[in-house]
Amino acid sequence: MTVLFLVPQMDTIVSHLNKQFNITSGTDIETYLGLEVNRTENATITIKQLGLVAKVITLCGLDNESNEHMTPADSILQPPLPTDEPRIQNRSYRQVTGILSYIATTSRPDITFAVHQCARFSAAPT
Repeated sequence: MTVLFLVPQMDTIVSHLNKQFNITSGTDIETYLGLEVNRTENATITIKQLGLVAKVITLCGLDNESNEHMTPADSILQPPLPTDEPRIQNRSYRQVTGILSYIATTSRPDITFAVHQCARFSAAPT
């Protein structure tokens, strides 16, 4: 996600906050609550969460996978049939969808729809 701030606006915000709170400034932030923050010369800020993404990859057992899928799902997932048996899994489906939901909320709004589709089946992933 890219957010654009102009430098004069940042100075105004910092001076206003400094009147209300005892703050220090002058250095760029690099990490904040697990978010990796990068600021470019043209004042563009990018936010990444590589640590959480790596955790999801490990939880799913995809550490050694090399396939990259660039296409979205072909169709919207359908609810399971009454005759479908829940899959026996060695990983926590709810944990993975929860982490992905947090990532979608904080830094990757482009994956929100896909995460929502997966989270619909948290009770009985089939």
